[in-house]
Amino acid sequence: MANSITLEEYSRRLADTGRFRKLLKKGSTTVALDAERRAKVLATTRLRVRTGRLRSSIRGFVRGGDETAPLEIGVQAGGQRGIPYAAIQELGGEIRPKQSRYLAIPLQAARTAAGVGRFASPRDVPGLFTFRSGAGNLIMAVKDGKGGLIPMFVLKARVRITGKHYLRDALIAAAKAHMPDVAFDAVRLTVETEGGTGGI
Repeated sequence: MANSITLEEYSRRLADTGRFRKLLKKGSTTVALDAERRAKVLATTRLRVRTGRLRSSIRGFVRGGDETAPLEIGVQAGGQRGIPYAAIQELGGEIRPKQSRYLAIPLQAARTAAGVGRFASPRDVPGLFTFRSGAGNLIMAVKDGKGGLIPMFVLKARVRITGKHYLRDALIAAAKAHMPDVAFDAVRLTVETEGGTGGI
């Protein structure tokens, strides 16, 4: 006489066990917290940190994991803090002006040491005028009072941002580091509690 069960059937019975789902969800918190930590590191090393708002908005999360919704482990940025550039820094894309012909990108004289623009708009800079540089770029500048110019902004019709994938890569690394142990522990503890395959 033989008593057997296929791996597929065993997995299905295991997934239907409330204790297994609960243990898997609990263990998944480790993955989410590590993904959050890793994403904050990547947001520091891959992005140019200016205010720290994006980095501080990063949160790991665990959702679902019951009879009505599958388990979801993730990491997000921007959230309720209303940081519009969180997504484009992750995924990449093109930025175009919405209300004018050009984007005014602050140059060194129009930025703080941290790289934050000193002015809300070029209109806030008195004496600003536009000229075309020898390289063909449109530059907004002010006179320095000594016969020279101080470049303040460069005008661009569009800017292409390369995706930094600080969230995706952090989540993948955290899952690789922890998910095998989380799943193994959930299976082991469920089997021990439910009494082996017969109980599942």
